[in-house]
Amino acid sequence: MSFVDVEAATAHLDQVIAPALREVAQELTAGGVTARVSRGEEGRDGGLAWVELRTQADEHPFVYRVQVDESPVPTYGGRMIGDRDTYARLEVHSGDGGQDYDVMGYSDTQVIHDCLDHYERHLRFLRLN
Repeated sequence: MSFVDVEAATAHLDQVIAPALREVAQELTAGGVTARVSRGEEGRDGGLAWVELRTQADEHPFVYRVQVDESPVPTYGGRMIGDRDTYARLEVHSGDGGQDYDVMGYSDTQVIHDCLDHYERHLRFLRLN
């Protein structure tokens, strides 16, 4: 089992997640849906780093955000694994809030597919309204 620190999670955010979301934004924009990717810095607004893809819809924009979160390292039998008491996760958040899963270690292709899955659910939601 491997638990990464905030530095490693932020590096993955910058090197894999952000480029993948920029690729999705380019494809959406080419298809007529204006989208942009923005990034927040660690320490700004009291949080850790994040990257977000957002469409420019007036009502019900699509949002796919990945943010670095720290969690306690799980303990087994009363002992910690490793030498730290926290580890970093790259948690996905959408317009509906946190999705409670970690994309740390995902490849760019996996991130693109995950984002598009969320986008398809968003389109179904819009059709039902």
